[in-house]
Amino acid sequence: MEEKRPPTAYFAFASEMRKTQKITGSIPQQAKLIGQLWSQLSDEEKQDRQKTQNQLILNWKETHVKKVEIVQKPLENEKLAFQIFCNTARKRYFKEKNLHLKYSVEISRELKRQFEPLKDNFIQASFKIAEIAELKSNQIKDYNCWVQ
Repeated sequence: MEEKRPPTAYFAFASEMRKTQKITGSIPQQAKLIGQLWSQLSDEEKQDRQKTQNQLILNWKETHVKKVEIVQKPLENEKLAFQIFCNTARKRYFKEKNLHLKYSVEISRELKRQFEPLKDNFIQASFKIAEIAELKSNQIKDYNCWVQ
């Protein structure tokens, strides 16, 4: 199961108060009481709680983003590889066979069938393209830092 985003300082405080103070009553009554308890805290104590929670949130974001990138990167590259393959093959099909757009669905099915055995090679190529694009982007950023 995916790890949840850490709560804000106020919600962490509210959860803690519900457990330690055994707050009962309706939800609006609980919220009002917890709000009063929160407002009684000193600014220093609130800031300490916020720093702690902000650090937890930052740590979560770093690991969460990394997990998302790891999961999505191959999928995005597979889509990219298939799109590149289809774009070049479609042009060839329409040109060579003098086909009309009404055959587009059949052509898409045929392209998918043709792409399957080539998929791994195209995905590896799209990874290389992405790496090169990222290198170029970083070079441009470095250049812009020096120019300004």
